[in-house]
Amino acid sequence: MLRENELAGTKPNQMIDSTSAHLEQIDNLKQQVSYLTENSAKLSEQVELLSQSNQDLSLSKESLTERFDVVTENNVKMAQGHADKIMEFNNQLSLANEEVTRL
Repeated sequence: MLRENELAGTKPNQMIDSTSAHLEQIDNLKQQVSYLTENSAKLSEQVELLSQSNQDLSLSKESLTERFDVVTENNVKMAQGHADKIMEFNNQLSLANEEVTRL
Protein backbone atom coordinates (compact mmCIF):
# COMPACT_ATOMS: atom_id res chain seq x y z
CA MET A 1 0.00 0.00 0.00
CA LEU A 2 2.87 2.31 0.75
CA ARG A 3 4.23 1.54 -2.73
CA GLU A 4 0.89 2.46 -4.28
CA ASN A 5 0.93 5.76 -2.42
CA GLU A 6 4.46 6.41 -3.65
CA LEU A 7 3.45 5.63 -7.22
CA ALA A 8 0.35 7.77 -6.93
CA GLY A 9 2.54 10.73 -6.07
CA THR A 10 4.94 10.27 -8.98
CA LYS A 11 4.61 11.84 -12.33
CA PRO A 12 4.17 9.69 -15.44
CA ASN A 13 7.51 10.84 -16.85
CA GLN A 14 9.25 9.85 -13.62
CA MET A 15 7.66 6.39 -13.80
CA ILE A 16 8.72 6.01 -17.42
CA ASP A 17 12.26 7.11 -16.58
CA SER A 18 12.37 4.78 -13.60
CA THR A 19 11.03 1.87 -15.67
CA SER A 20 13.51 2.59 -18.45
CA ALA A 21 16.36 2.62 -15.96
CA HIS A 22 15.18 -0.67 -14.51
CA LEU A 23 14.89 -2.22 -17.98
CA GLU A 24 18.38 -1.00 -18.78
CA GLN A 25 19.68 -2.55 -15.56
CA ILE A 26 17.95 -5.81 -16.47
CA ASP A 27 19.55 -5.75 -19.94
CA ASN A 28 22.97 -5.10 -18.38
CA LEU A 29 22.47 -7.96 -15.95
CA LYS A 30 21.43 -10.28 -18.81
CA GLN A 31 24.59 -9.32 -20.71
CA GLN A 32 26.72 -9.98 -17.62
CA VAL A 33 25.08 -13.37 -17.09
CA SER A 34 25.67 -14.24 -20.74
CA TYR A 35 29.31 -13.11 -20.53
CA LEU A 36 29.89 -15.04 -17.29
CA THR A 37 28.23 -18.17 -18.69
CA GLU A 38 30.39 -18.01 -21.81
CA ASN A 39 33.56 -17.48 -19.76
CA SER A 40 32.58 -20.31 -17.41
CA ALA A 41 32.30 -22.65 -20.40
CA LYS A 42 35.69 -21.51 -21.70
CA LEU A 43 37.27 -21.97 -18.28
CA SER A 44 35.78 -25.45 -18.02
CA GLU A 45 37.36 -26.33 -21.37
CA GLN A 46 40.72 -24.99 -20.20
CA VAL A 47 40.49 -26.95 -16.96
CA GLU A 48 39.78 -30.10 -18.97
CA LEU A 49 42.76 -29.42 -21.25
CA LEU A 50 45.02 -28.76 -18.27
CA SER A 51 43.82 -31.93 -16.61
CA GLN A 52 44.62 -33.93 -19.75
CA SER A 53 48.03 -32.28 -20.03
CA ASN A 54 48.71 -33.11 -16.39
CA GLN A 55 47.83 -36.76 -17.02
CA ASP A 56 50.10 -36.80 -20.10
CA LEU A 57 52.95 -35.31 -18.07
CA SER A 58 52.44 -37.87 -15.33
CA LEU A 59 52.65 -40.68 -17.89
CA SER A 60 55.75 -39.09 -19.41
CA LYS A 61 57.34 -38.81 -15.98
CA GLU A 62 56.58 -42.46 -15.24
CA SER A 63 58.03 -43.49 -18.61
CA LEU A 64 61.18 -41.42 -18.06
CA THR A 65 61.58 -42.81 -14.55
CA GLU A 66 61.32 -46.36 -15.88
CA ARG A 67 63.85 -45.61 -18.64
CA PHE A 68 66.20 -43.98 -16.13
CA ASP A 69 65.96 -47.05 -13.90
CA VAL A 70 66.77 -49.34 -16.84
CA VAL A 71 69.70 -47.18 -17.95
CA THR A 72 71.00 -46.99 -14.39
CA GLU A 73 70.73 -50.77 -14.02
CA ASN A 74 72.57 -51.26 -17.32
CA ASN A 75 75.29 -48.80 -16.26
CA VAL A 76 75.74 -50.63 -12.96
CA LYS A 77 76.03 -53.95 -14.79
CA MET A 78 78.53 -52.46 -17.25
CA ALA A 79 80.58 -50.90 -14.44
CA GLN A 80 80.61 -54.22 -12.58
CA GLY A 81 81.73 -55.95 -15.77
CA HIS A 82 84.56 -53.43 -16.19
CA ALA A 83 85.54 -53.85 -12.54
CA ASP A 84 85.62 -57.63 -12.96
CA LYS A 85 87.84 -57.28 -16.06
CA ILE A 86 90.16 -54.89 -14.24
CA MET A 87 90.44 -57.26 -11.28
CA GLU A 88 91.18 -60.16 -13.64
CA PHE A 89 93.79 -58.06 -15.44
CA ASN A 90 95.37 -57.11 -12.08
CA ASN A 91 95.47 -60.77 -11.05
CA GLN A 92 97.17 -61.71 -14.32
CA LEU A 93 99.59 -58.81 -13.91
CA SER A 94 100.40 -59.94 -10.36
CA LEU A 95 100.99 -63.49 -11.57
CA ALA A 96 103.22 -62.19 -14.36
CA ASN A 97 105.18 -60.07 -11.85
CA GLU A 98 105.62 -63.08 -9.60
CA GLU A 99 106.84 -65.11 -12.56
CA VAL A 100 109.28 -62.36 -13.57
CA THR A 101 110.51 -62.07 -9.98
CA ARG A 102 110.95 -65.84 -9.75
CA LEU A 103 113.05 -65.89 -12.92
